[in-house]
Amino acid sequence: KKNNSLAIELLPKFGEKNSVNGIFISNRENGETYVFWRNLFSVNFIRAMALVSIVIFLYFLIFSFKRKSKHTSYYIPFSLLCLIYPLSYLNNIITFNFSDTLLLEKISRSALAVWTYLTLIYILEFTKVLKKYKKQITGGMATLYLPFLVLGWLPDTVSKVIEFNIKYTSILSVFTIIFAIVVCFIFVYRTKTK
Repeated sequence: KKNNSLAIELLPKFGEKNSVNGIFISNRENGETYVFWRNLFSVNFIRAMALVSIVIFLYFLIFSFKRKSKHTSYYIPFSLLCLIYPLSYLNNIITFNFSDTLLLEKISRSALAVWTYLTLIYILEFTKVLKKYKKQITGGMATLYLPFLVLGWLPDTVSKVIEFNIKYTSILSVFTIIFAIVVCFIFVYRTKTK
């Protein structure tokens, strides 16, 4: 008596350490549903977000030059924010066999830091909260970010780049985002009490 059996042999490429995700046998309908949900939030989704972000960058950049007024002063920071966003996901977007992963990781980690810095600039410009201190805040944050951006390019392996960013740049980025959220709450409080 023979059993139905399926043998799969997976040979990893040089340098690969990750195991293969679960393999299962199913009917066509369940398999298609699984593949749809797996692919929806994959690299293709990130690529689509990057494309949309670049389109929004172009729209607000062109619109800011067409319509110059005090009410559109936040268009340039927002458009730069949309331009930097795809760069922060570059290590996920460009996933080819022969891509320089070290360079991609450095670009992505640096772009993420610049993105959080630009987020703060955009929120300060949009909300007009702390208007008197905007130059001091952005200048002070720039002096904090600049050494981390420079030092983030020094590690010579991907794991060291990730380790450096987890220890230093990510912490600074989290504090920047928390500060931006506080500015948003102040803005909401001021507009509700008017």
